Amino acid sequence: MIRSMTGFGRCESETQDYKIAVEARSLNAKQLDLSVRMPSAMRSMEQEIRNLSQEIVSRGKLDISIYLQGLSSNSNSVIDQAKFEAYLHQLTELSRKHNLSSDLLPVILRMPEVLKQEEEISLDPIFPEVLACVKICLLELDQHRLQEGAVLEEDMESNCAAIASAIALIEPMEAERKEAMRSKLVQAAEALSIDLDPSRFQQEMIFYLEKWDINEEKVRLKSHLNFFREEMEKGEKQGRKLHFISQEMGREINTIGSKCNHSEIQKQVVRMKDHLEQIKEQLGNIL
Repeated sequence: MIRSMTGFGRCESETQDYKIAVEARSLNAKQLDLSVRMPSAMRSMEQEIRNLSQEIVSRGKLDISIYLQGLSSNSNSVIDQAKFEAYLHQLTELSRKHNLSSDLLPVILRMPEVLKQEEEISLDPIFPEVLACVKICLLELDQHRLQEGAVLEEDMESNCAAIASAIALIEPMEAERKEAMRSKLVQAAEALSIDLDPSRFQQEMIFYLEKWDINEEKVRLKSHLNFFREEMEKGEKQGRKLHFISQEMGREINTIGSKCNHSEIQKQVVRMKDHLEQIKEQLGNIL
């Protein structure tokens, strides 16, 4: 199954001294665009998190947030007064400007680096537990992507079926279209009082009809549809390839539209274009 690039994951864990919480969110991006928010004392493990993210997520705009809460009763955390007062000043000004009323104390205490340790405590002992929590979180996000991908795949399959249906509706109209083109040429010749050589006229008619024949385009479009479905079934990391196939489908549909010169066929061409655009919109979300 294909995967969406949109997903969410969360994991919580506890050690003797800390409660760990990890959240991960992903959105669309051409490459892996990773942002990690974590306590500054844990920055040494960022590369391990990046390696793990590349392995599991591989592509997308990925935001990971790691939260630590001390569980020890003799915590030596203190408030950084300079940062506290800076946040207090800014939030008070914003509250006054927008006529907001709220208790700012709990808000400020949650702001980055307001709480700090009197003595720097090494977090190295909990790194394995944090990394394990990050992995579980990313696997949950990946599972969410898989579920979203199933919905996208179903929608794209429905649009492929609609395009195939439009091709089938075009086929019975082709004989009528060719006869209409022939009659139009005969009437034009008669209006100009041209004495037609039947043999030459027949040759020119065959050349004209072949020039505007859309059979090859229909065959290629059907082939592209089958190829698209086959690639969807392969599952992982097919987004770029599916996008390329959709571009080829668009070329064939456009050529049919430019050649057909038939109002009812044009309606089906518009219908095919509409469903193809829906496919392309979904492809923007595919891994």
